[in-house]
Amino acid sequence: MLDKNQVFKIIRDNLTRDYIFYIPERYYPYIENSFIKDIIKPDMLNIIAYFNSERKITSNTLEFNGLDILNKETLLNNTIDLLITQKEILSETAFNHLLEQYKEHVDAHGMIISWMSKNLMIDLPMTSSALLNMFKSQALIFEKHQVKFRSYFGFPEIDKKVEVNESIKDGNPTIETIPFTKIEIPETTPSVDEELKTTPEKVEKEEKEPLMTDEKARRFLLETVFNIDSKHLEEWD
Repeated sequence: MLDKNQVFKIIRDNLTRDYIFYIPERYYPYIENSFIKDIIKPDMLNIIAYFNSERKITSNTLEFNGLDILNKETLLNNTIDLLITQKEILSETAFNHLLEQYKEHVDAHGMIISWMSKNLMIDLPMTSSALLNMFKSQALIFEKHQVKFRSYFGFPEIDKKVEVNESIKDGNPTIETIPFTKIEIPETTPSVDEELKTTPEKVEKEEKEPLMTDEKARRFLLETVFNIDSKHLEEWD
């Protein structure tokens, strides 16, 4: 039987399986004066990357799986089922702690994902409709999961008016981290025709949203998305 920490690791890691993202170039001023400048190089900025189902990173769009992104709803529904099971096993205090840990991560990822889907064409205006649709699908699936999670476990609805830098909290110190995997830049960029095809959508101009510049947002992004050990984050201070 899985213990609470093992369950948390599973449901936390599930958030970044089949997960598309990019590091905006506008974010670099917060990187170049820190230790992470030796990990995230300038040529890695504004590169769309993908965590596959094993949480390994690639920036080769031929390895991106739009179908798996669409099917991620099933994986997230399994998370709900696992939490329901844990409610029957754990004490009320232990279960509430597990819920709060997960809520912190799912809400922050939801905001990051929503921000990326709305800012992608601002940062990378030449992005193909196939990739844009992956970001949009990911945002819709995460929003649906957030709503279901909050509804099942008695949390209030998401306040969509709250800004990102006011909402993302520091990563929990008990989180098990995995060493950062460098984003590899493909030697050749696949053509749009080689990418996973989806029905093109007309891209409407989105209003630019605030960039996540708050220290808490940086800490969360580095620790949960890029798996950098939290002990190194003190070097940001």
